[in-house]
Amino acid sequence: MSLKKLNHHFSTSILWGITLGCFSMAGHAAFWQSNQVGVSWSNQYQEPANPDDVSKTILNFTHLSGDDLGRNVLVANLYLSSDEDPKADGDGGATEYYVFYRRYFSYNSIFDHKIENRLIRDVNLTFRVDKGLKNSALEPNPTKGRAGLSMDFNVPKGYFEAGADWYYESANNNFTGGRFNFDPTYALWANFGFPVHDKGFVDGFVDYVGATGPGYFNVDAKPSTLFQINYMYDVGAKEGLKVGVGYEYFRNKYLNDNQKDPYGHATHSAPFVAARYSF
Repeated sequence: MSLKKLNHHFSTSILWGITLGCFSMAGHAAFWQSNQVGVSWSNQYQEPANPDDVSKTILNFTHLSGDDLGRNVLVANLYLSSDEDPKADGDGGATEYYVFYRRYFSYNSIFDHKIENRLIRDVNLTFRVDKGLKNSALEPNPTKGRAGLSMDFNVPKGYFEAGADWYYESANNNFTGGRFNFDPTYALWANFGFPVHDKGFVDGFVDYVGATGPGYFNVDAKPSTLFQINYMYDVGAKEGLKVGVGYEYFRNKYLNDNQKDPYGHATHSAPFVAARYSF
């Protein structure tokens, strides 16, 4: 077996280990939980190798909970594209499902000696599994695994966390022979949120994934950056309806090199409108 195949076999084994580990630990009794459904829309999304701007309606479900070991985050998105991002059979716009689950093992939750200082609130061991399904001609359908460390920082209001992960991805390309494996790499990420007045809240995230070797068309994949920021306004109570606006920047989308994209559409910059309901 070649060294590259051995590395992919090893990475795949780790990915399945992360998956089993995440979900085996998800059964702990929750001390607290919060759920949210949302919808957003923009007509300024772009897709690699596609000359057209794409309208997308995005339906979202987010679950947060905490237990005696740490906390859980589950995010599920359904992307409904306009005809400019067609299904494989050309009959209407593509549909994409994307789900990820992140499991935190908190130092403060597990150990008696707590981390208490002005800078850091907690340190976590984190595991994350992602799965996507899309009925486009490419049918990328990625599977991803991540494992790393994160820190919760002490901030006056709201929250701020940052982490570093080992990252592995497997994806499909119907144009070049089916499923393949990216080289393992690293990822850096952060999540933030803070109130700006009694009714307003700003939140968002940034996710940077390093280079991963040969990409979708046997061209070296480029590091990608996904950044999103939202301003949401409470229409009524805090646990209820929120409306707002947001902005998303996705550079080298799906690790494609935007400089080699014929339309420069492997990077998008998209403002959007949004609504959420918390319960």
